[in-house]
Formats: sequence, C-alpha cells, structure tokens
Amino acid sequence: MTYTALDPYSAMIRLLKSDPVSPVANNWGYLNDPAYDARIQQVYETFDIPAQDAILKQLHDKVLDDALFLFVAHDMNPGAMTRNVRGFVQAQS
Repeated sequence: MTYTALDPYSAMIRLLKSDPVSPVANNWGYLNDPAYDARIQQVYETFDIPAQDAILKQLHDKVLDDALFLFVAHDMNPGAMTRNVRGFVQAQS
C-alpha cells in the first residue's frame, strides 16, 4: 500500500487543514485555503453521519477539482507471496 487513506482525517484533513503545518504536523505544503478550513470545521461540528458524509464529499470534490494531489504507485517495493501463487507477474513502472 503506497498511501494510507483509511479515514477522512488520514486521507484529507491532516493535509488540508491550514493550522497543523510542518515540521510538527502533516500540512507540509503549507496549504492555506479558507474554503477547506470551513468544510473541515463543518465536518467537526456535524454529528449526523449522512450529513457529515455529504460535507466530506464536498471536501473530496474540491480536492479533485483543485487537483492538489498526484497519486503515483511505485511498483519497485518488494512483495512476499506464498508458493501456491502461480502466474503472477509483478507490475513494472
């Protein structure tokens, strides 16, 4: 796994919120966009799960529209398999 995006915080909030900046946090790009901060604050203040999901979708859509991230898989990492696996070909970058 190249990028751990298990939950909204890991996937987006830790990188988009303007105040937790490097070197003590994960906003290493020093991104400061009030629109991201406002949506993140809405997520924090919303406890209805469907409503929270809708806000997270808005946040995710903005990330996609702004093209903030480029996800690249580096296939050179070693992999381990059982001897029972047959015919597997490692993807090459």
